[in-house]
Amino acid sequence: MSTHSHVPVLVYDGACQFCRVWAARLKWATGDYVSYRPFQEVAKEFPEIPLSTFEQSVKLIFPNGEALSGAHAIVRALAEVPGKGRLLWSYRHLPGFAPASEFLYRRVASCRTCAFEITKRLVGSRRIKKWEQIL
Repeated sequence: MSTHSHVPVLVYDGACQFCRVWAARLKWATGDYVSYRPFQEVAKEFPEIPLSTFEQSVKLIFPNGEALSGAHAIVRALAEVPGKGRLLWSYRHLPGFAPASEFLYRRVASCRTCAFEITKRLVGSRRIKKWEQIL
């Protein structure tokens, strides 16, 4: 496990446009509380995590080596920001919230190209270009 950072790192697929856009959006929301890096650059720093695991979903890796995946990683990243822990609370305490979140995450991950097209239509290309400049 790499120990170069005192904040968790969210590791995403840098070759996926959908992943890059939403990593940038998350970075906008979390600021310096979370670091963001594509797995293509950092996978070797985490030899305990198989490459195939990085290819399947985002990972939130903490300085102590703990790693979370998928929707859990995203809601936990948001909870790093003071006052933004509502989704994590829901994930942990509301019956059905965690399984539904993970199901939706897997559905989106199974067709990231489609998800990106939907994102473009809902959010707009101009806003996406702004988000992409954040990373």
